[in-house]
Amino acid sequence: MRITKNETMRNHEQKSGNLTGHCTLLAMLCIVLAFCMPVGGVNFYPPVRLGVNQGLATTYVTHVAQDNRGFIWVGSDNGLYRFDGHSFVLYTRENSELPGNTVSSLFHDVASDRLLVGTKSGLGMIDCNTGKPEKIVLGHDAQIFNVTDIVPASDGGVWVANHYRTIVHMSPDGKETVYPTKDFKGLPESVISLADDGKGHLIIAHSTEGVSVVDIASRKVRTYSHDHRNPNGIPQGIIHTIHIDSHKNIWLGSNHGLSLFIPEREIFHTFLHNPDYSGSIAGNHVYSIMEDADGLIWVGCDMGRVSVFNPTDLTAGSPENLRFRNYNVSQQSGRGIANGNIRSIFEDSFGNMWICNYGTGLEFMSHHHSPFRQLPYFGTPTEGFDNHVIWSTYADADGSILLGGTNSIGVFRDGVISDVMSFATDMSHPYSRVTTLGRGDGDLLVGLYDDGLLRLDRERRHFERVNLGRPDIGINVIFNDSLKGTFIGCSEGILRYSGGKAEFMEAPGKAMGHLSVTGIVRDRRGRFWVSTFGNGIFVFDEKFSSVMHVHPRYMNGGTVKSLYVDSEGWIWILTHGTLCVVEDSSQEKIVIRRVRHHSVKNIENLRAITEDREGNIWFSSDTGLHVWIRKSGEYRNFQADFVLPNFNDRAVTCDAAGNLIFGGGHGASMFSPGFISSEWKAGKVQIVECLNLDHSGAAGDREPVYTPGKEVGINYDSSIRIVFSVADYAQSPLIEYAVMLDGIDSDWSMPMRENHVNYRNLPPGNYTFKVRARLPNEKWSDVNMASMGIKVNPPLWNTWWARIVYLMIFIVGIWIWVKYYKRKVNRRSALEIEKKKGADEKELNEERLRFYTNITHELRTPLTLILGPLEDLVTDNGTPQNVREKIRIIHASTLRLLNLINQILEFRKTETQNRKLCVSRRNLAEHIMEIGLRYKELNRNGKVDYVLDVPAEENDIYFDPEVISTIMNNLLSNAMKYTPDGKIEISLRHVEDNGIRYACISVADTGYGIEPEALPHIFDRYYQAKGKHQASGTGIGLALVKSLSDLHGAILEVESMPGKGTVFTLRLVEDNTYPDALHNDSESESDANAVPEGELPLADSRALVLVVEDNADIREYIAGALGKTYRVIEAENGKEGYDAAVSNNPDIIITDLMMPVMDGLELLSRIKGDISTSHIPVVLLTARDSLHDKERGYECGADSYLTKPFSAKMLNSRIHNILTMRRQLAERLTVSSSIVKSDTDIAPRISSESPTLPEMKLGKFDKAFLEKFTALVEDNLTAPDLDMTFMQENLNMSHSTLYRKIKGLTGMSGNEFIRKLRLKHVVGMLAEGASVSDAAYESGFNDIGYFRNCFKDEYGVSPSVYAKRLRSKSENSGNTPPPFEIIVLIINDIVHNMADIVILKVKSD
Repeated sequence: MRITKNETMRNHEQKSGNLTGHCTLLAMLCIVLAFCMPVGGVNFYPPVRLGVNQGLATTYVTHVAQDNRGFIWVGSDNGLYRFDGHSFVLYTRENSELPGNTVSSLFHDVASDRLLVGTKSGLGMIDCNTGKPEKIVLGHDAQIFNVTDIVPASDGGVWVANHYRTIVHMSPDGKETVYPTKDFKGLPESVISLADDGKGHLIIAHSTEGVSVVDIASRKVRTYSHDHRNPNGIPQGIIHTIHIDSHKNIWLGSNHGLSLFIPEREIFHTFLHNPDYSGSIAGNHVYSIMEDADGLIWVGCDMGRVSVFNPTDLTAGSPENLRFRNYNVSQQSGRGIANGNIRSIFEDSFGNMWICNYGTGLEFMSHHHSPFRQLPYFGTPTEGFDNHVIWSTYADADGSILLGGTNSIGVFRDGVISDVMSFATDMSHPYSRVTTLGRGDGDLLVGLYDDGLLRLDRERRHFERVNLGRPDIGINVIFNDSLKGTFIGCSEGILRYSGGKAEFMEAPGKAMGHLSVTGIVRDRRGRFWVSTFGNGIFVFDEKFSSVMHVHPRYMNGGTVKSLYVDSEGWIWILTHGTLCVVEDSSQEKIVIRRVRHHSVKNIENLRAITEDREGNIWFSSDTGLHVWIRKSGEYRNFQADFVLPNFNDRAVTCDAAGNLIFGGGHGASMFSPGFISSEWKAGKVQIVECLNLDHSGAAGDREPVYTPGKEVGINYDSSIRIVFSVADYAQSPLIEYAVMLDGIDSDWSMPMRENHVNYRNLPPGNYTFKVRARLPNEKWSDVNMASMGIKVNPPLWNTWWARIVYLMIFIVGIWIWVKYYKRKVNRRSALEIEKKKGADEKELNEERLRFYTNITHELRTPLTLILGPLEDLVTDNGTPQNVREKIRIIHASTLRLLNLINQILEFRKTETQNRKLCVSRRNLAEHIMEIGLRYKELNRNGKVDYVLDVPAEENDIYFDPEVISTIMNNLLSNAMKYTPDGKIEISLRHVEDNGIRYACISVADTGYGIEPEALPHIFDRYYQAKGKHQASGTGIGLALVKSLSDLHGAILEVESMPGKGTVFTLRLVEDNTYPDALHNDSESESDANAVPEGELPLADSRALVLVVEDNADIREYIAGALGKTYRVIEAENGKEGYDAAVSNNPDIIITDLMMPVMDGLELLSRIKGDISTSHIPVVLLTARDSLHDKERGYECGADSYLTKPFSAKMLNSRIHNILTMRRQLAERLTVSSSIVKSDTDIAPRISSESPTLPEMKLGKFDKAFLEKFTALVEDNLTAPDLDMTFMQENLNMSHSTLYRKIKGLTGMSGNEFIRKLRLKHVVGMLAEGASVSDAAYESGFNDIGYFRNCFKDEYGVSPSVYAKRLRSKSENSGNTPPPFEIIVLIINDIVHNMADIVILKVKSD
C-alpha cells in the first residue's frame, strides 16, 4: 500500500520541486569545511546556492524569515516561498490572498506564529501553522500600498512603513494606529527603513533626505542630511537599512558605506572600503545589517561580499580601529557567495545563515562543522601531480605530514602546505607514484611504484637512489622493528635495509616464490607475518627460517591488501572485499575470523587500516571510511555524505596530535577520531503536509488536507502523499527516515532518504501514520517521531444503510431467480438444441465437401482418358465433319465437367487454407480481353451481345492469372445463366481512392437481377436464391469467387436491381507486389520451344521413354501419344519402373505419384539416389496439384510436374523441352571442359541446332561423378592404359553402367569424353608456351597424326597453327595476319607436324 520508490514531486506551479540533487551537493560541500575562515567567533563555511536550478523559481530574493516549526519563508520578486528543508511551496497573488507578488519585507510574530508579508501592493499575512494566507483588514486611514519595512515595536507590536506618507503601528491586540508623515513637522514623506530604539524614538531612513529621529510622544523630529562640510555627518546617498544591535549601537547601511550613528553626540562615523587595507569593510554599498547569536555583526555589501565584525571591539578603542573580516568571492575554487547585491542576511534558529542575493538567488551557510577536513590540493601539473591523487601518507617526527603523490612529495604543517619536493630527475620512468613513506635506520625512505627506492634528505631537499640491483622493482611497504631493524616489502620479496643499503632476503623470498609483498608485521610471539599478492600470508619465525603458510581460502580467497597489529596485539587483515582478524596472536595456533557484521560485509575493495588512541579500528574503502568502536563493538560508516570516497591502498598515518590522515583520489582527508564520542542528533521530524494525488501520481490540489494536530479524513478511493521533513537544512540532506502505518504495516520501513510517502487504495478504517528520523550512524529513537491520524471513510456502497438496501435487493433477487429459473432452463435447452443443430449442419457440410473432393480426384483420371482421345479426334482431319461436330459437343461437355471438378477442388483448397497465391507480372488488360473474347466466340445465344470495354495497355501489374481466370469464369457463367437476352459487358477501369490506384474489373449484365433480401447471402456457401429465375447449381460458385478475391487481397463488390441486371466489380491494388505470395515472373513452361509433332527424329535414334503408371488405360494412352516420336517402355508400379530404369537406362521417365508397391516419390528418390540412374530426368504425372505435393516432388529431384488431366500435345512438348535441355547441358559440359578462355579466336565447335532453353543444372550425384571422372583422367593423362576399362576398374562400375552414365550426361562415349579432356590439357599447355609435341606427349597422345586429326576436328585448325595464333595474338594485340602469312603458317605447320612425328617416334622407341 505504501509507495516510496523514487516518486517525483512535480509541483512547479506552486511547489518548486525536490532538492535531492542539491542536497547531495550540500552534503559534499560539508566535507570541505576545513576551508572555513575563522572571524572572531564565527566560521565561514562554504555556501550552498539555491536558485532556479535547485527549485527556487527566481534569482531575485529579498528577505528571509523562519516560523515556529523551523520552516524558512523566502520573499522574492515573484512571490513568497516556504521551504521545509527539502522543497519549496510558492504563494502568489494568483493562488492565495497575498496582495502582490513582489515581496519587500517579512516579519514573523512568534506569539501567534503568523508571518506578515510586505509587498509592493500592500500587506498580507500567512498562518504558518496551517500554511493558509489570511486577509488583513485595515481602516481606511491605515491603507498601505507599498510596504518598505516591517520591524518590531518596543511594546510587542509591529511598525509597518509605507513608501510614502504613512507609518502604521499594529499593537499586539490587533489595533492599528496610523502616523501620517505630514503630522510630523519637518519629516520627509519617503520611508525606506525603520528602527525602534526602545526609548520612545523611531529612527526613519529616507530615500535621499538622510535619516530622521522621531519622538513619538512629542512628535518632534530631528533630521540629519548630508553636509559635505561636516566630516562627522551622515554620508551622502540612500540609506538602505537601519539596525540597532544588542549594545544599542545604531548602524546605517547606505550606498556610501557603513555608518555608526551616535545620537547623543549627533555624529556619524562611516566605514568605507579601502583596497589597500584588508581589515576594511568589503564594499561601499550596504543593503543588510544583522547580528547573530554570538553578537557578531554581519554586513551584506555589493558584489556578493560579506563583512563581519565584533561590536565589542568599539570599547577597546576608537571606531577607526574597528577591524572587519571579509568573505570574498572565490570563483576559481567554486566556493564563495555569488556575485550580486546582498539584500538580507538571516540567522535561523539552528544557527544556519541565509543570504538573500538579489540577482543570483539564495545562499545557505551551514552551522555544522564537519569533523572531516580535506587538506588543500597542492602543486600544479608542471610539478608532476596527477589529479591531486595521494598514494601514501606519513607523519614525520617533527610533526609534519608527508603526502606522496606523483613525481613529488608534499609537506604539510599545521594544515597548510609548507613545501613540495619533486624527484622527477631521480626516476627511471617519466612518471612514478610514491607508494609508501617511512623511516629506516634513521633515513627517510621513499618507495616508488615499479621504480625502486629513494632516500630523502629533507634539509637539503635531496633525493638519492638506493641501489637494488635493477630500477624496475616496486616498493609496497616499509616496516620498522625495534629489535630486528627495517624490512621493506617489494614486488620481488623482502629487502632488509641497514647502513644505507638494501639487500634481498633469499630465504623468505624463496619460500614465498618471490611474490609481491603487500604487508609486514610482527606478532607477540616474535613471528613475522608477511602478506603477498595472490598467495595469502606467510608466517616466519624470528630468523626467517621456518615458515607457516596461511592459504587465501581462509580469508575468503581475496588478495591481501594490508596487515596491521593493534594495541591489543590483534592482527587485522585487509583483503579485496573481506575484513579478517586474528584476535590472539600469542598462540601457536592461528585462528582467523572473518568480520561478518552487516555494516562491513558488503564493502568492496578495502584499502588501508589503522588504530586511533582510543583503540578504535579505522579502515578505508572505495566508498568511504569505516570504524569499529572497540568498547561497544559497534561499526559505523562514513560515506559520501561525510567524506570524499576513493581511497588508496595502505595510504594512512596518524600524526602526533592523534589525527588520522587517509590518502585517496581526491587528496588527503584529515580528522580527529574523537568526534565519534560526541553524537550529532537529528533535528525534530515534522509532518509537513498531506496532499491529494491525481491518477498519474503527481500532487494535485495544492490545498493541503492536513492541519497539524488534527486527524486527516479521506475517501476510500483517494491517493495521498504525506510529506515530512527535518527543518534544519544543514541536516536534511543526511537525514534517514523510517515510516509505519499502524493497521497496515507490522514493522518500520527500511531507511530512506525521500521525505515523502504515498498511499493508494487504503481500505476503510482508522490508521496512524508514524515517521521517525535519524542521522547516519545514529540509533533510532521513538523520541524523535511524529504521528498523524488517518481516517479512510467507507464508500457510499459500504455504509450501514447501504447494507440494508443490499439485503432487500438480495431477497428480491432470490424471488426473481426462482420465478425465472424455469424460463432460463428452457432457454438454455433451446439454445443447446440450436447449437447441436448448427454443429450437425457444419459437420454435414464438411463431410459433403470432403466427399466432393475425394470423388473429384477419382474423376480426373477417367477424364484424362476421355479428353485425350477427343482432342486427337477433333484435330484428326480424317474424321467426318458430322462426327467431328458431335465430338466437339462431347469435348465441350467434358471440359465443363472438368471445370466443375476444378471448381470444387479450388473451393476445398480455399476452405482448408491450402490454396496459395502464385503471382506474376503480366498485362491484366490482355488477360481480361482473352477471357472475354473466348466467351464471346463461344456464345451461342444470338439474343445476348458481349461488349468488351477493355482498353489496350502496356502497363503490367502483379496478379495470379489462374485466380483471376477462375473468378472471371464464374462471374461470366452466372451472367450467361441469368441473362436470356440483352448484353453482358466486361470492362476494365483504373481509379484512385485515398491515394491508392485500383484496377477495377467489372462484369455487368442486363439479366434478371438479384432480390434485395438475397443480396447479402449470395457469397455464402451452398446458398441459392429462391425465385422463378433460379437456375440449377451447387451454390459454391460465388462463394469460391469471394474466397479467391480475399486470397488475392482484392475487393469484391456487387450491385443489383431486380429486372435490370447485376454488376460485379473486382478491385485490385495496382502497386501490390504480394511479398508473401509465390512469384513466377517468367513462363513456367517452355512449351513455346517445342517442335511440331511432325518434325520427328529418325526411328533408329529415337529417345527411350519409360512410362510408370498403375492405371492401364492412362498408361496405354500415354504410350500411344508418345509412340510416334519416342521408343516407349511401360511399368505398372514403382518397383517395376525402377528395375526397368536400371536395366534399360531410358532417356526420360514419366511416372505417377500414387501407385501400389512403390509410389512415385519413393521411385524418384531411388532413381536420383542411384549413381547409375541419377542423370535420367523424371516427369511427375498426377492428379495431386497442391503446392505441398509439388514442393515435395521438386525436393526429391523431379525435373517437371504435370497435373491430370493433361493433353498429349503438352506432354510431348514437355518431354521434348527436357531432352533438348539435357542435350544442351551435355554440350556445355563438354565445351566447358575443353574451352580455354584465351586471346585466340579458336574454340570448340558447339552445335547450334537446338533452340535456347532455360538452363538445366546437374544433380549433386551427377556433378560429383563428373568431377571424380575428370580428376581421374587428369591425374593419369600419360598412363598408356587410360581407357574405359581403366576407368571402369577405378570407379568400380560395370562397363554398361559406366557407358550409359557417360552417354547420358555428355551425349558421347567414354573414350570420346577422355579424348576431349586430353585435348583440353593440350590447349592449356599451349597457352602456357609449351611446344606442340611436348603438349601432346604430356597429354597422353603417342601418335602425332592421330593427335593432329583429333585436335583439328575439335578446334578446326592444326595444333601448330593454334599455338602460333596464340603467340601472334599476344604479340600483335589482336592484329589478324594477312593471307600470305596464313599460307606461310600452314607450310610451317606441315613441317612442324612432320618434326613432331619424328620426335614422338623417337620418344616412343
